[in-house]
Amino acid sequence: MNFNKNNRFNFADDLLGEQAVNKFLVDFFYEKLKEKGDIIDFEVSRELNKQHAGSDVILTLKSGKSLVVDEKAAIHYAKTNLKEKAMPTFAFEVSYMHNGQLKEGWLTNSKYSSTQRYLLCWLWVQDGTNKWRIKYDDIVQIEAMFFEKADIQNYIMEIVTADTDIVKFHAVASDKRVSLEEKILQKALDKIDEPVGKETCPKWYLTGGNILSEQPLNILLYKNQLEKLAKSHWLVTRKGLIRLDK
Repeated sequence: MNFNKNNRFNFADDLLGEQAVNKFLVDFFYEKLKEKGDIIDFEVSRELNKQHAGSDVILTLKSGKSLVVDEKAAIHYAKTNLKEKAMPTFAFEVSYMHNGQLKEGWLTNSKYSSTQRYLLCWLWVQDGTNKWRIKYDDIVQIEAMFFEKADIQNYIMEIVTADTDIVKFHAVASDKRVSLEEKILQKALDKIDEPVGKETCPKWYLTGGNILSEQPLNILLYKNQLEKLAKSHWLVTRKGLIRLDK
């Protein structure tokens, strides 16, 4: 699949949003954790090779141990009303298309071998914000959860295959992508989702190429599922930091 100028422009916008989220977290999350004594220090990964290996921030814990964190934010689903609850799900990328080739998503891709923890983020932004070009000043607050990378991977693989065999998981995911692609074409859909099992969620979620050129296949988990796996749960605002889990 060829990427036109609009696609590249969208990638640049995504990068702009990710940088805005990172700066907000640096100023109002990591700095506050350091002030509270929850961590000794932190370092933002500036080098591209570190970022490409799944490192956004490296935390130094009180024990002296370092933790490599990959920040994942549902940027385009940001809320503009603080009275609204965050989106009730989070998407984990299983696969995507690039230049006509199927690529492994970040959920299981060994390219991101440095990642030890995920920080999943749900955003609230100023009313009128262009959610495709989110800037630092647009962000009002972030709800964030820390997870062990292995906990997320194993949880999803066990739901899909009743096992933690990554080869088996990839085989099931590949078959599911083919099935969903056929249904999108047959029914002329923009996107399609199907439950992984008997429950409503988790679910497979495929976006058509007319919406996103990379046609990502995701697995959606509900926040109440994620809360059970989270190591910690926070509300990050410009006025303060609140721990939501007890």
